[in-house]
Amino acid sequence: MTVEVTAFLADSAEAVGGKLYVLGAGWDMVAVRALPAVQSRVALGLLVHTGWNDTDAEHDINVHLETEDGALVPLVRQGPGVEPGNVIGEIGHRFVAQRPPLLRPGDTQTHPVTFTVNDLVLDHVGGYSWVIRVDGEIAKRLPMRVVFADS
Repeated sequence: MTVEVTAFLADSAEAVGGKLYVLGAGWDMVAVRALPAVQSRVALGLLVHTGWNDTDAEHDINVHLETEDGALVPLVRQGPGVEPGNVIGEIGHRFVAQRPPLLRPGDTQTHPVTFTVNDLVLDHVGGYSWVIRVDGEIAKRLPMRVVFADS
């Protein structure tokens, strides 16, 4: 499989018409005053680069957040489709990177994707990692660190 991922964290991101529209991109640290802390919004912007031989096929992208010890961090604790007491630890997207008529044989196709997590609960300081998998294989680990803010 020839799929590569470029990824970043942002305050807000949206994929529209083959482009990413982004606000507040490029951070990797969250400063908190107390624990547990709630980060109101975390957006992940991804550019999925699909090789010629992997176009015209379905691909699954899945994202989860884990601590530096490998523990899964809940991404959704309430909302539509989430039963009380349950949490969602992984979010995903399925797409087909089609070969448009102007794509030359051998070219790579780029597919923009965004994921947004609202009200992310962070219960300890230290390292975290956004794990991005494409078709079940880890394509990228995006680091994030939580630190105490100076008073």
